[in-house]
Amino acid sequence: MIADVDERILQVFTEAFVDVEREFQQVFSALFPGGEGRLVLTDPDDMLTTGIEVEARRPARRSSGCRCCPAGEKSLTAVAIT
Repeated sequence: MIADVDERILQVFTEAFVDVEREFQQVFSALFPGGEGRLVLTDPDDMLTTGIEVEARRPARRSSGCRCCPAGEKSLTAVAIT
């Protein structure tokens, strides 16, 4: 039974991640014209324990995670995720 539940969780999480990641890219580029944002799995080989990181490349800036963003950009990035 646990294996069945794990399999269903894996399926639902994978489908949801693909959808959210696609939408995040679109919304991020709308909020930051010329920028790119994406969500990355920390351990794609183990979907049941993986984490998710936000990668953001704002226009005219080098690629970075959100730790380096000013507060306003962090807020807009959070809006893109929701």
